[in-house]
Amino acid sequence: MGGMYRSDREPVWAVVFTGGRTQPGTIKPDEGERHPYSVLDCHPKREAILPYVLYIQKILRRRPFLIKNLENVMRKFLQSLELFEENERKKLAIFTALTFSQKLSGLPLETVFQPLLKDNLVAKGLVLSFITDFFKEYLVDNSLDDLISILKRGKMEDNLLDFFPSARRSAECFSEHFTKEGLLALVEYHEKKIFEVKLKEMKSSLTTQIAEETDVSEVIETAKQRVKDANLPDVEVVRILWDVLMDAVQWSGKNQQQNANAALRQSQVGDKI
Repeated sequence: MGGMYRSDREPVWAVVFTGGRTQPGTIKPDEGERHPYSVLDCHPKREAILPYVLYIQKILRRRPFLIKNLENVMRKFLQSLELFEENERKKLAIFTALTFSQKLSGLPLETVFQPLLKDNLVAKGLVLSFITDFFKEYLVDNSLDDLISILKRGKMEDNLLDFFPSARRSAECFSEHFTKEGLLALVEYHEKKIFEVKLKEMKSSLTTQIAEETDVSEVIETAKQRVKDANLPDVEVVRILWDVLMDAVQWSGKNQQQNANAALRQSQVGDKI
């Protein structure tokens, strides 16, 4: 066994996943005997899949140099999701989530998220289905903050809509999908993040206009349009204008202060915004 680990490492992981060797560079089964004890042959339940994760963890503790080979095999499998049956994809998603729940040493998050972003996989909805199963399983043992942390490290926190087919790539579809899947905390997090981005964009736009001594009517029109487009509450608009005013008072000339003051006064008139 030791010799096989050293000279033929990736097939070892293929056996764990599929019960046998795979053809070089593919996930297709190679000729030869296959055994029934593998990730893809077990039930799509965490209690059935967890023992395989723990087994791999033990191997990696003794032979940490094998992590790169595991990474290669997982990338190959994730890039080939369309070749698996639906229940097999679910098993892979559960397995992948458990590897991070169990903190499988050395497995980089890019190994999971980046291979999934193949256009054909995303377009077919396979990625959304996979990542939904991944999120649900990961959140069994971990908090939303933990999930956001791995998304950040995997460079996906700001790109969650990339998991959706292009026709469904909207905040509304995100909320609808994950609400239906019972991941309300994730929906609330995403809505809050979008809200904060819109506020930041509005503040930046108004700050620029006031710094350039834009006519106050244009500043107000910008604020009104932002409110309409982003559905921002009046209280937030007033707060942003107040922040812009304070910045103008601290850093800017008299004309800019007057513009900010005028914008703030007009924003407090009900029919203006």
